[in-house]
Formats: sequence, structure tokens, C-alpha cells
Amino acid sequence: MKKPPAPQPPRWATRLLHGFCAPHLVEELEGDLDELFRQRIPLMGIRRARRRYARDVLSSVRPFAIRRKSTPYPATPLFQSNMFRNYLTIALRNLWKNKAYAAIHVVGLSVAFCICLFLFLTAYLQLTFDSFHRDGDRIFQTYFFSNDPERADRSGGMPVPLAPALKAEYPEIEAAARIMTARKSLVEYKGKSLDKEVYLTDPDFLEIFSFPLLKGDRATALRDLSSILISESTAKAVFGNEDPLGKQLLVGSEGNQKGYLVTGVLADAPQNSSIRYEALIRMENFPNYRADQNKWENKSHQVFVKLAPRVDQATFENRLKAFAQKYFPANLANLKKKGAQPDERGDVFAVRLQPLAKVHFDTEISNGPPVAVVYALLGIAFFI
Repeated sequence: MKKPPAPQPPRWATRLLHGFCAPHLVEELEGDLDELFRQRIPLMGIRRARRRYARDVLSSVRPFAIRRKSTPYPATPLFQSNMFRNYLTIALRNLWKNKAYAAIHVVGLSVAFCICLFLFLTAYLQLTFDSFHRDGDRIFQTYFFSNDPERADRSGGMPVPLAPALKAEYPEIEAAARIMTARKSLVEYKGKSLDKEVYLTDPDFLEIFSFPLLKGDRATALRDLSSILISESTAKAVFGNEDPLGKQLLVGSEGNQKGYLVTGVLADAPQNSSIRYEALIRMENFPNYRADQNKWENKSHQVFVKLAPRVDQATFENRLKAFAQKYFPANLANLKKKGAQPDERGDVFAVRLQPLAKVHFDTEISNGPPVAVVYALLGIAFFI
């Protein structure tokens, strides 16, 4: 007659012991627990002995026992490739089982992600306008402030003689350049004609702004009245693979063309630049320049100045009070007749400076978008 099998401890407790206990402690600990288990059977019965065995196993699985002893072979990774393969298989099966539901979610998530990315990139482009210039913290646009009783007004349009007078009378100004946005002009070379935006400016343009000059010399590129700077895209469109330096371009409407010598090629202005150009010529080539060069009431262009290092904007604007009184007495008299009072800075009419970093978002002097719109785009992106 066969003997009945000897009572065994709970299998789940034994597996737990092997799974969580350090390998170098399992054999000794398991032997001790088995011996205690067999001693308890005649004293308290098989059921209670098994419960005590399970309790002893649970109390033995402690941090010191779980900690592994260093071995010469690498430990089994916590996350194995098989596990990820199984998860991926299950996920694909669920997606295939609910194709319509999954498609709606995937398309919705993709559209939302693309919209957020587009909004963030748009906001980034707007917030980085004009930030690439080397001395951007010293570059300012001039504007007029009028404390009219009806409504305080700010204007970025400047008269022709203002920039030369500022540079001549104030040593704090390192460079000054006028920029006039001209209409599209016909640019002709060897019978090939293209419509291009030819802007008028001063030689200091290249000293104020750090647009890369790909060909030519920054010191002499706009030295002569017959010089013309063209953008890289204009050079490719007009000359193709031919070297444009030293070539003559005819600029102007038919029957009223003037020859200009190409003295430099500028890199195309970045998308986040307030100043755009396809070609640049000297301001003196403006048809009405001689008639307007002594007129302080005409406002036809923008003026940018570059202050010397360590010149404080507020201090310099305070010095410009005398400049406004000297050259714009008629403006001051008209405002006082209307009953205009000085503002908090003591000005009825003044010439002031707007930092280049704020020009793009100035809706009055540069017609740029309000910065609130950009922050609204960011808010929408975060919400989505």
C-alpha cells in the first residue's frame, strides 16, 4: 500500500520566494522555512502550518533580501523586447477591431498636433522679429510725438533733412539712415526686364543693420550716387550664374531710366525682418530730393539711428527737446493754439526713439500687428 504524499507548503508562497528573493539566499532560506513547516504540522495542523509558512515567506521578502548580489553576467532587463512586442500586438489588434473609432482619434490627434505646431511656429516668428541684428539694442527708429488735445499721436514718417541734421548735431548718434519704400521699378539688363522693389537709403544702412553682404565691400558699397545693392534673389533672377559685380543695371520706368553700377549683393532679408528689400540705391536719387531736402514739413520715409555704446535712450531723448524746438516751431505753435498741454514727460511735441525690438509690434509708427494677437495664438495653442 502506497504512502500518502507528504504535505507541501503553498505553491504560490514558494514561487513568491523564488521570484523576489536574491538567488544567493533562496536555497538556505527555503530549507529553513520547510523545516519549520514540517515541525508545525503535528502541533497546529496542515492548514495553520501553511498559513504560517506563507506569513514567514512574506516577512522574508525585504529590501535586503531583494537586493541582488553582483554577478559576472548581465542581469535580465526589467523591460524585455518580448513584452513590448506583446503590447504592440495587442494595441494593433484593438485598433484593427475598432477601425472607425481609432481613425477618428488618430486623425483628431494629428490635426490638433499640426495646428499647435503651426501656432507655436507663427508666434515664435513674430516674437523674434528683428532680433538677428548684431547691435540691435543700440538701433532705434525715430518718431514724432504730438500731445494733441483730441488724441495723443505718434507718427513714423520723417522729413528729408531730419536724419542729416541729427547726425551732424548729436555725436551720440553713430550712424543714421533714411529708408524710403519706393514703388516697383523696372530693372533691365541686356534686354531682360523685371519689376523689383528698389528702396532708397543712405550709406549708413550697412553700418546700422547687419544683413550679410555676400559680395562687395560694406565701406564703399553705397559710396557713389550711381551705386546699387541688390538682393541675392534679385541677382539670380537678373544675372543667373553671371557675376553681378561691376555690371550696369537700368532702373526706372521706360523713357526715364538711369544706369546704376552693381557694387554689392546682400543676402535676402529673413522672414522675421521688418525691413525688406530687393535693391537699394542712394536716397539722393529720389526725384524730389533737391526740392525736399530743406523742407521740414514733408514726411516721406522712416529714419533709423544707431546710438554709440553706453548712451542711455531716456537721456538722449531729453536732449532732443531742443532739436524739436529748433526745427519744428510751427508744430509747437499749432498744438498750443489748440490748447495742448505737456504730457508726463513735459512734451507737447517731441522727437523720440522706438527700440528696434519693439518696432514690429508698434501699430502706430510701423503698422505692425498688436502683440496681444501673438499671445492669443499662444493661448489657443496651449488650450488645444
